[in-house]
Amino acid sequence: MFVQSSDYEGTPNAVLEAMALETPIIATDVGGTSELIDDGVHGVVIRPSDPEVLAEAIDWVFRNPKATQRRTLAARSRVEGELSFDARMTAVIRVYEDLIRRAATKSEHEAATTSQWKVVSE
Repeated sequence: MFVQSSDYEGTPNAVLEAMALETPIIATDVGGTSELIDDGVHGVVIRPSDPEVLAEAIDWVFRNPKATQRRTLAARSRVEGELSFDARMTAVIRVYEDLIRRAATKSEHEAATTSQWKVVSE
């Protein structure tokens, strides 16, 4: 079991590693954690700074092995698919390609507009 009880996180690589290893995850809803884990689908996401809720979540994981196994398999599948390095790099490339297309379209529009202004001003 992986328990991340942080009060602050960025995008936690340790959570990604636990997902890849099919380890049951309990994590606090801080930083980018809830962007990686859908509560009840890939693991258990709890509010930070609440030890009682944390203890209940740990107990729940132990008492519900079948549901926990479904979550660990879903987490592994997500890491291998949409959260893989290749998938993330493809998404970044798409963003850059979109920005390039927008810049080209804007330049073409500005050129056409400037051309029209010259014709009107002559």
